[in-house]
Amino acid sequence: MKGQIPCVVCVVTFLAVGVQVSGLAGGAGVTGINIEQSNTQRVIEQALRKERDLRRLEVSVVSTEATLVGLVPHFFAKHEAIRIVLAVDGIETVVSEIELPEPVDDADIAEELARVILGYPHYTLWDYLDAWTNQGVVTLLGSVTPDRDKKYELYRDITRIPGVQDYVDRVEILSPSSSDRRLRTNISYAIGRSSHFDRYRNSVNFPFHIVINNGVVTLKGYVRSQIEHIAMESIVVCVENQFVVCRACCASRTSSKYCGLSARCAL
Repeated sequence: MKGQIPCVVCVVTFLAVGVQVSGLAGGAGVTGINIEQSNTQRVIEQALRKERDLRRLEVSVVSTEATLVGLVPHFFAKHEAIRIVLAVDGIETVVSEIELPEPVDDADIAEELARVILGYPHYTLWDYLDAWTNQGVVTLLGSVTPDRDKKYELYRDITRIPGVQDYVDRVEILSPSSSDRRLRTNISYAIGRSSHFDRYRNSVNFPFHIVINNGVVTLKGYVRSQIEHIAMESIVVCVENQFVVCRACCASRTSSKYCGLSARCAL
């Protein structure tokens, strides 16, 4: 019996050592995870500090999830914070507890919205935009030419308006086809030659817009008289002879309906 005691002691010792080693390994794993999360949090904080509007946000990281807490001046800053954090390696989810300033009246937002859209330097005769706001949620719809990233630039400017709580983008990017570009050039030349439109020659913001997409021409907005209305349709229909024209250009800005349906120029 005495000769077997050392063996029993060896087994117990081994088990104890095994438990101890296991405990040390688990502790090292937890420490490694904590260090990794701390490094990720530091990377996020450094990225946010590069943006003036995001420097006061608080960040916490658990596994692959980051939580952002704090106040930012506008919706664009909130969206940028989330975008920046999701771009960090190791982050898969962002929990946003970011707050925006107190909502403002929709009428005030609408007034600023009109100023931003009409003041957008790349809003041309060939684009058309409409917008509304409901409890701080701005919806932008329409069509823009593809020569630059107008959708993003408009989103960036509009979501910086005080009081905007959310943004819905329903803007279509028009076809980049060469035939559409040719149509715009030819229609522009014809309008420039028409004496009916002399008053608009130096306009920055046109009361009417001409949307061209895959050979389909749509007239939007209003003109000042029935004569201008007829002249505009005549120019657009006859400048080319193989495309559909959707007439939606009112003869008066006070009209409550669009002034036509569609027509095909005779071949």
